[in-house]
This record gives sequence, structure tokens and C-alpha cells, in this order.
Amino acid sequence: AALGSADPQVRERLRDWVEPDGRATILAPLDLFTAKFHDRLLRCEWTRFDEDRALIEKTLLASAPDVRRPRSLAYRRVNLGISRHTQRIGMSQVSRAVEADAGRLPPLPAPRARMPNRLLDIGYVSGCFGDHPGARLLRGVLREHDRKRFRIHTYALTPNDGSDEYRTIAASSDHFADLTHLDWHSAAKRIRNDGIDILVDRDGYVEGNRAEIAAQRPARKSGSELEHDR
Repeated sequence: AALGSADPQVRERLRDWVEPDGRATILAPLDLFTAKFHDRLLRCEWTRFDEDRALIEKTLLASAPDVRRPRSLAYRRVNLGISRHTQRIGMSQVSRAVEADAGRLPPLPAPRARMPNRLLDIGYVSGCFGDHPGARLLRGVLREHDRKRFRIHTYALTPNDGSDEYRTIAASSDHFADLTHLDWHSAAKRIRNDGIDILVDRDGYVEGNRAEIAAQRPARKSGSELEHDR
């Protein structure tokens, strides 16, 4: 009964927790209960904390291996203090949903042949290039790249917020592109056409992520800076 709770306040908060492509998320009882639990933590309400966290962990451990979880609550689940093993199960369920969505998209064009002795093209894709802690960290990373060996591409997934961080990242890149208005497939195709050798997804499952772009494997190699036990 607890996992079937439909608290109106939770539903109100969930209006902003839809999938990144704008689709409404159909929440299973566990997901709704997790949303309610996280909402209580944000208000510093600790009643039944241990019991409810244990219930979330127990239900995740007992879930079917092929379950697909919406991303809406994936990042919030990281903050609940459940075990690393259980986190991995939950994130694997989210990854299956992302890969299933990416798998329904048309195939990308074949990558261009890599010319010998050319610079290595590295791409960073993120929706956090503006006034965000991640952007402040990235500024230092971009400064350290050896431009005699690497060519740096940055791909923004959110509009320019006018911040110093956004301007610095754009100016520190050899190539900067705003992919905000492109769909998943068009964004991945743009990255493929740029001949990226290594693509770094800096968002993981934070709010506003567009994990389907990296899931299409648009670069020769891909990695995530924020793994979140995917």
C-alpha cells in the first residue's frame, strides 16, 4: 500500500520531472514512492527514514532484471544513501530504457576514415555549461588540454544563460555548437559529422540530460564524467 501512495503534492512536483524529450513519465509505484521520499528529504523530514529507504532498496533488489526505469528519478535515487549494489541495479534499469529509445532511431552515417597524424578530436556534451558548478570545473579542464595534440569541441544542450561560465567555455573551445534545438538523432549526427574521436558525456542522469545522444555511439569512443553507477 505504501508504494502505491499518490500524494497530490508529489504529483505536483513530478510535473517538472518528465523525460527530457517532453514525454510524460508513467511512474510505477516504486518510482512514485521514491519521489515522495526524496521530496521529504528536501524538506528535512526524517520520519521513517531508515524504514522507507530499506523498502526502496528491497523493492529494487526484487525487481525483474529486464525492468526499464524512467530517468526522472535516477539522479535523485543517488542521494538516498542506498547501497552501491542496489544503485547499480537501478541505474542499469534506467540505461536499458535509454538504450531502447536510442535503438529506435535511424542508424548514423558511417564515421569518416581517420587521417594519420592529425589532432585527436575530443568532444564534451552537456546541459550544464552555464551558471553551474560543473561548468566551473570544466573551465579548468579545457585550459589544461595540449592544443598541439587535441582539438576541443563543446556541445551545449541548454541555451546561453549569459553567464561568464558559458562565455568562457565557448571561447576556450576550438569548436562550439549549441545543440539545444536539435532532436537526439540530429544532435548525434552533428557529432558524428564532426569526426569526434572521444566524446565525454558530462551530465550522467542529472536533470535535463539527453543520454540518448551518447547512446547512439556518435564518436569512436565515449565515456561519462559522472558515472552514477550506470
